Amino acid sequence: DSTTDSLSAKQGKALKTLVDGKVTANSAITASTSTKVTFDAKGLVTSGSSLSASDIPSLDASKITSGTIDAARLPSYVDDIIEGANLAAFPATGEIGKIYVAIDTNKTYRWSGSAYIKITSGTVDSVTGTAPIASTGGATPVISITAASTTAAGSMSSTDKIKLDGIAASANNYSHPTSDGYKHIPSGGAAGQILRYSSAGTATWGADVDTNTWRGIQDNLTSTSTTDSLSANQGKELKTLIDGKAASSHTHSTGNGGTGLTTFNKNGALYATDTDKLTTGTLPVSGGGTGVISSTGGGDYFVLSLSPDFGGTPTAPTAIAGTNTTQIATTAFVLANSTVYSHPTSDGYKHIPSGGAAGQILRYSSAGTATWGADVDTVYSHPTSDGYKHIPAGGSVGQILRNSAAGTAEWVSETSLSGNIDYGTL
Repeated sequence: DSTTDSLSAKQGKALKTLVDGKVTANSAITASTSTKVTFDAKGLVTSGSSLSASDIPSLDASKITSGTIDAARLPSYVDDIIEGANLAAFPATGEIGKIYVAIDTNKTYRWSGSAYIKITSGTVDSVTGTAPIASTGGATPVISITAASTTAAGSMSSTDKIKLDGIAASANNYSHPTSDGYKHIPSGGAAGQILRYSSAGTATWGADVDTNTWRGIQDNLTSTSTTDSLSANQGKELKTLIDGKAASSHTHSTGNGGTGLTTFNKNGALYATDTDKLTTGTLPVSGGGTGVISSTGGGDYFVLSLSPDFGGTPTAPTAIAGTNTTQIATTAFVLANSTVYSHPTSDGYKHIPSGGAAGQILRYSSAGTATWGADVDTVYSHPTSDGYKHIPAGGSVGQILRNSAAGTAEWVSETSLSGNIDYGTL
């Protein structure tokens, strides 16, 4: 603050540096307050003005937390609900996209482009029902539920509820009996197989080894057929005839015209063990002779006029296959001329189909035919019609099932399928 001292040259230089860093005052600026100012590079305000619309930056709506926005500044869809005293008070021409409310009825409408269409109403105009719900209709309907039936859903009666409550849990889980007479046809099997007795009421699949053929029956001893069999009755007749004959080798008694030393050979000719005894005389017809001695083998064989009686188990030459004469047919000839059994395929003789799976059952497909299918019964009532019948109870070892009626089988001996007669030992 001295007024008598001077600054040194050094201090003058320092002052010069300070002055050089300052700006020149703008004499054109007057004192005032502005919302918008302009300043130069050194921060000196050069002008001032008010804000314009372009000066306001874009703001997120969440930044506006107070005040009221004028309706004129809002988009049209924000004010889409228009109220009127009644329908008649609505504008003559509405706007699409707006909702109009009639205050007197509280009903709402929309403009279709040519008329007001009701959207909802403040009251119920009509009520309908969908089965089993029933309605009398109108604004105040009577609502009811129809009773349930065997074909349609509905309300349950108290009687039905009592019945339902009285049914034990799992009562409808049918358990099929497995005792003799109730067993199902076994699963599996293959084409051409048949069912054979296994144990009481049970059968198993097995090959059809029967080679016999069902042949025609001749109930006489005069037929020349080579494809038919003799009836059991005629077999009995043959047995009777054979039983009355003498043994294949025997001595012809002297009382019947013989010498006591003759025998019958296996071909039915008279054989003399001592030919000298038969060189003279005749063997009468009543004794099986011809009335004269007829030697065909050097005096050893004599032809008789009557067939001899055989006893025991006689043998005879076996004719070649296809022979059709009156000579005796041996059992070997009968078997050689039989054919391989051909199982019939008509209704009542069809085999159980191949395939199937555990738990499946046989269902009727056509007359005498069944197919495998799932057992879909829940409240099970086993059908008894053709195609659903069980294997019959009983049976014994060696028996097989044979058709007795449509869809029904019975246990029979396997030999009953043969048309050939086995005479055994005659």
